Amino acid sequence: MSNVFTGLIVVGFHRSLTSLVSNWLHQSGMSMGQYLYPAHFSNPDGHFESVPFVSLHDRLLAKQGTDWCFHGELIFDPCERMDLMQRYIDLRSRQDETPWGAKDPRVCLFLPAWRQALGEGGRYLVVLRHWAGSVESLLRRHSQVLAFAEALPDGGVHASFWHEPELAARMWLAYYRSILEHIESCPGQVLIVTHQSILSGLPLIEVVNAHFGLHLDTEKTSPLRSGLSHSQVDPALRRPLSEDLLKELEDMWQALVDKAHHRAQDENALWMQPTAADAQLSAWLQTVVEPCAVAKAPVIQEHDDNHLDALLERIQKKTARPLDSAHVLARVESEARFSANHWEKLGRALLLRGHVEAAEQAFVRLLLCGHTAPYVYMLLGQCREADFDFVGAEHYYAQAIQRNPKNPAFHVCMANLRLVLGERAQGEALLRAAMQTMPDHPVLLQALAQNLDQQGRTAEAVELLMDKASTVFSQRLLLALRMKLDHAAGQARYAQYAQEIAARPEARGALSALLCSVEDAELRYDLACRIVGHYRDHGIDVGEWLNPPPSAAAHD
Repeated sequence: MSNVFTGLIVVGFHRSLTSLVSNWLHQSGMSMGQYLYPAHFSNPDGHFESVPFVSLHDRLLAKQGTDWCFHGELIFDPCERMDLMQRYIDLRSRQDETPWGAKDPRVCLFLPAWRQALGEGGRYLVVLRHWAGSVESLLRRHSQVLAFAEALPDGGVHASFWHEPELAARMWLAYYRSILEHIESCPGQVLIVTHQSILSGLPLIEVVNAHFGLHLDTEKTSPLRSGLSHSQVDPALRRPLSEDLLKELEDMWQALVDKAHHRAQDENALWMQPTAADAQLSAWLQTVVEPCAVAKAPVIQEHDDNHLDALLERIQKKTARPLDSAHVLARVESEARFSANHWEKLGRALLLRGHVEAAEQAFVRLLLCGHTAPYVYMLLGQCREADFDFVGAEHYYAQAIQRNPKNPAFHVCMANLRLVLGERAQGEALLRAAMQTMPDHPVLLQALAQNLDQQGRTAEAVELLMDKASTVFSQRLLLALRMKLDHAAGQARYAQYAQEIAARPEARGALSALLCSVEDAELRYDLACRIVGHYRDHGIDVGEWLNPPPSAAAHD
């Protein structure tokens, strides 16, 4: 292994303790990024994911017609924009005096590109988790999001795991195929540990130091919290998976775990004992939900791309379908050359789907049409920031602020750019200055609270949001930050929040509608069981739900 060290990438599928590992590395002296994603209920200590690192991956996935749920459904080129990887490496190398690391589960899909960009200076800490534990944890997380109204009304991506029963397992396979190929391509640059070995007390920082020749602080203890990782797996998980798929999953797991440098004595999935069906829940589903599900006719979406307006309407929605940006640009140029409305719709759709250069062309054409609204400059700034052109981004954000200093979104963009550049204090100052003219604006309050948390001033962030968290997003941030400061007290407050959501009059109808959308009866029961389980875990009495008065059942 080369003595050159450029950076360390934490590699692992979703829900594999990579957040905990990255937290541990960060606390031990390895910078995981200057601007990290904020805490969430499912990860109260934070994900320790660099925002520009994740954004880079999201952009390139979107550009090829997929997202983090990639499961081999299309041909994917991880090396399409190698220049962006190099720009990220340059950014981190300028910012961090200590060894730097980066973590994002999506990186598994881009390992060929990072291997080429980092060269011999790349180091990779791979965390393996059995497919069944990973899938169970994904279903647990996304059912909790659905249970407590954090998703879109139709459930969005969170419900897709019950609409497509093999999705999570095929995602695991797609991610780990790439990981296995990477391990075999650069074995001398990889350290492989298992999820179970970490739970069993592996002294990870000592192991990392010894393997990679680093000098991280070994006095920092594991940040693992009791109950943070759930190891037991519901045997019903196997039911919707074909025998061929199950064999492929087990074969892949065995191939991976055989290569681990550190593994537990027992690396098998911890399957729970089968339990009897919940008769009360089954009766509720049969009387309230299933009649609706049976009567629900499938909706067939038809797209008439012969009409430009219909085409733009479609591509504004993020679909799992690649987009020919040059073709659409030519269509607007030919059919609506001087229409500001068409150029704006196109630009926003292209930006959403990762076609940043084409989006920028559309926004420039929007300005040339005479539409010089300040937010157009913000959109141009977002294009430049996505391309790691921070000077250009700052220029456009400044133009937006100059034209309308009363729009809080412009100030947040500029302040978050300062976070990306590692200038946290400057970002804080920008937000406080904006609040002089827009006091207690919820958008600014939330951004400032996140900035303070980035600086390690979480208690100040909580105090700032106390009695001022007026939006759903700021309320959720406040709950997560409280959980970060005091996990037990934060959990109690979250339980109270969950109880308030479940008590809302519209909650039962929303749950029924969600379950109606799941076509398979067994999967519908599985989702209902998980949601009811979350309610019970948070002290919510589901008796009234499952035994509604006749009038309520008829209404639902």
